[in-house]
Amino acid sequence: MRFSKPSFLPFAKSSRKANILAVFRHARRNPRDFVSRLWCPRTIAKSLVFLSGLVVIGTAIAEILLYVRTGKNSRIGTTVINPFIPLARPSVQVYQGIYRGGTAKTGHVFVERFLGIPYAQTTGGYNRFMPPVKMMAGMGTHDARNWGHKCWGGPDGPDQRSADDCLNINIWRTRGVKENQNVPVAVYFHSGSFNFGSGAERDIASFVAWSVDPIIGISVNYRVGALGFLSSNLTAEEGILNLGLKDQAAALEWVQENIRMFGGNKDRVTIWGSSAGAHAVGHHLMKIDVPARFQGAIMESGAPTARAVYPYNHPLHEEQYQKFLELTGTSDIPDESKMTHLRSIDIETIVAASESVFQQYAPSLRWPFQPVIDGPGGMIPCAPLESWKARAYHKVPILTGFNTNEGSMFVDTAADDPKEFDEFFQTLIPNFTEKDMRELNELYPDPSKSPEPESKYTEDRPGVGRQYKRLARAYGDYAYIAPVRHTAHFASALDRPDDADVWMYQFDVNQTVIRGANHGDQGEYVVYSPSVRKLPWSRQGAIGEQMHGYWTSFVISGDVNAVKKGRVKNRSTWAQYGKRGSSAKMVFGEHNNQRAGGKDEGALTENRPDLWGDAEGDFWWARTMLTERI
Repeated sequence: MRFSKPSFLPFAKSSRKANILAVFRHARRNPRDFVSRLWCPRTIAKSLVFLSGLVVIGTAIAEILLYVRTGKNSRIGTTVINPFIPLARPSVQVYQGIYRGGTAKTGHVFVERFLGIPYAQTTGGYNRFMPPVKMMAGMGTHDARNWGHKCWGGPDGPDQRSADDCLNINIWRTRGVKENQNVPVAVYFHSGSFNFGSGAERDIASFVAWSVDPIIGISVNYRVGALGFLSSNLTAEEGILNLGLKDQAAALEWVQENIRMFGGNKDRVTIWGSSAGAHAVGHHLMKIDVPARFQGAIMESGAPTARAVYPYNHPLHEEQYQKFLELTGTSDIPDESKMTHLRSIDIETIVAASESVFQQYAPSLRWPFQPVIDGPGGMIPCAPLESWKARAYHKVPILTGFNTNEGSMFVDTAADDPKEFDEFFQTLIPNFTEKDMRELNELYPDPSKSPEPESKYTEDRPGVGRQYKRLARAYGDYAYIAPVRHTAHFASALDRPDDADVWMYQFDVNQTVIRGANHGDQGEYVVYSPSVRKLPWSRQGAIGEQMHGYWTSFVISGDVNAVKKGRVKNRSTWAQYGKRGSSAKMVFGEHNNQRAGGKDEGALTENRPDLWGDAEGDFWWARTMLTERI
């Protein structure tokens, strides 16, 4: 870019070196001429261009010197230079080749990204329904600016397509992080009922960008649906149970071998997930026959004991497996040839059958294609409750928690007849006895039969059935809240010397009038997403800042309270669960209803004793084994 000298200067058209004193002499001799030219719009424009050029050049030189000396970039320099100077593409070499990434901007902050890097070979052809196969060594150069393929299951996104070659990870790092810098790493497993989803689910770029210290964030694509979790006696004999969990383990192994090349510390890795991803984190936590490939665990709205974790040969799994075979035309093929046939037919048939079986069982929430107990040496060697009781888990720091209305999105809002409540749970948990059902109804009393006109389950919202609030609360307790509290209770064991450090939260920000603080609603706050930062209520952004600050502190140090600087340096100390005999939790946005149309901004953060649903929790804890055995 060429910058013109302002024409009013006496040396503007001269080739002689500029003499600043000449400017003042000219101004004294010809004040009117000087002033009139000075305020000419054209002159002002030229002057501003000239001066801005000097600023950009000076800032660029300072930025280069800073990068040479420290390997880091200043945020001010990045903001000034960016409109004029294209950012250099980062490049990293790993054993399978060279990957050239790109730069992403969130707010005014830049991060470097490497998308779609394979951690295992394609799952197509012979590799279909097989454990992940390690990548071959290579020296080629690959473009890593765009999303890789997602695994089959659910709709494609605008920038992401499904394919067999889907075992890839996405990496974001603080701009300026260099090889062997040893910054902390967070590895995120997506949600989706183990049947859907992709690594593009969370705004990991935002999570990394707003961290006060450099970090690396990673999201993982893994097989879901029948391709990842086809459970039966036959698949057990073939050694191909829990393939999706094996994919995740392969991704963690890849991180151990390669993350230093991106500047990450393989000895400071936190595994992290929400919902199904959190259940998966819990299962990795309990696989103690291999060394832990992580030093911390974050489980949002999930746990290893969540929902149902049956043995692979449970009748429900066999029933769903047979339906899958029927839909793929494989029922009449001999067992010894079934898997060969399934590997040979077109992928569209496999995916359609998988999604059809899921839809058949979705109304009852008895989802097919789930992680299963696969026995010694497997990914889930025994019932998760047995692992907790035996203290057979990796003793690493844990951050876990739940949302107030976990069950509201899963049950029928129109449920009105008390029979619907009973039938729902009798179908969901067939092992329930009459005594169990009687106690369940006592804990969650039918508002239509309650002697108190203001029962806590009384429903007065228009268009909502009388059983909805009761049903949503009971299912949320069963599927998510009781298992999360299970994790906090067992992992901390109420202050044993060898306990893990545990922090538990409750997210209470109401998003809508009907759903409340719904399953998954915390996600955008944790990463401090633009969707939260741009909301018209300052309290929403403040809650996001707080949660992001605690989560990144945990990733950086294994302690939610250790890193206190930057925007949220004065945030409250989050009390540990189980320490000194307490069972504390941090409540975020207590009673906040701004997004649901209310005016109550509630409390930003509050340490509270964990008394949420004690009786209900005890009820579900006592019946956990009903969903972990045949």
